Amino acid sequence: MLRTTLRTKFSIALLAVVIVAMFMLMSARLLSKAALFHYLEREHIATVLVVDGALRRMQASDAGAITKAELLKKLEYARSLAMGVDRELLLIEQWAFRALGFGSVIDLPRKDIDDIDGILGLIAADPADAITPRLQSAIAPGMQALQENSERFGPLVVEAVSFVKMIAFTINILGGVMLVFTFVNIRRAVLGPLDGAM
Repeated sequence: MLRTTLRTKFSIALLAVVIVAMFMLMSARLLSKAALFHYLEREHIATVLVVDGALRRMQASDAGAITKAELLKKLEYARSLAMGVDRELLLIEQWAFRALGFGSVIDLPRKDIDDIDGILGLIAADPADAITPRLQSAIAPGMQALQENSERFGPLVVEAVSFVKMIAFTINILGGVMLVFTFVNIRRAVLGPLDGAM
């Protein structure tokens, strides 16, 4: 039977504490990112809906619903929100999301950025100072795509967050069990010979 020294057992215990602490920190990081994604998703869809509603009011002859400058500002804000996913996730976390089947959490915001860039390009190419009916018609498909992306992203984030919560809980439970097992084993190794000596 393989016998380990007390020094080795303490080293294993220290390593277990470090590993468990790292996993707990990673779990907390992922859960905080999940909360941030919920915020980004809500802000994004709210911005898209405001722009879409203003454009619809303009089509109904409410000419002052939104100016070209306001439209550009809202779209740039929506673009910055979509970029938040890439900014907030480390490359290894992005790989993990893809490996777990949640690659769309990363792909949808990237598609959103492309759609917004297309809309911004159409607006920049339009020579008029105001939003014309022709420009409204040109950007309508892009706006529809933005809304669909946002509607798909919300439920996907909820599903991914539920999965991450389950993994975080499991890692924390397993880590706690690992620590208890290690310290019970060390206690037995330390106190066993002392009990035998008495």
